[in-house]
Amino acid sequence: MATPSSQQTLSTFRHILREVNIQFTKPSQNPLYKNELKQAYLRNRTATDPVALKGLHKDAEDVLNFLTSSRKHKELLALYNPGLMDQQRRIELSAKRVGLQLPVEYDSVVAAAEEASGDESPFAFAARRRVEKAFQRDGKEGGR
Repeated sequence: MATPSSQQTLSTFRHILREVNIQFTKPSQNPLYKNELKQAYLRNRTATDPVALKGLHKDAEDVLNFLTSSRKHKELLALYNPGLMDQQRRIELSAKRVGLQLPVEYDSVVAAAEEASGDESPFAFAARRRVEKAFQRDGKEGGR
């Protein structure tokens, strides 16, 4: 492998800085990691030994890969880990996993507001139709 160019090195350094800012500096409002990274870059900027440059560049790429992978891992854990979800979300995902869909829960506040406004939601309309069909008005008892 050829010696990494200064553009490649600077690009890798910028990517590492971006990851450090996302994961450490912004959440904690502590620039310690960012400052330490800048100092390490400035200390090694004048290195001229090709073998040392290759090693430093490889180490920087490894650090970047680790930081990116650990951030993505945290995001996936937060998204899919059932231990971090509330119970309603966990039940909904379990139902979807086996091909079911949970029914829409009745909300008395929303129903009262719809009733007061005179507008009927599609759910209320469908429920009313089912009730009317079950208890037909023409004297026949439905459903028995």
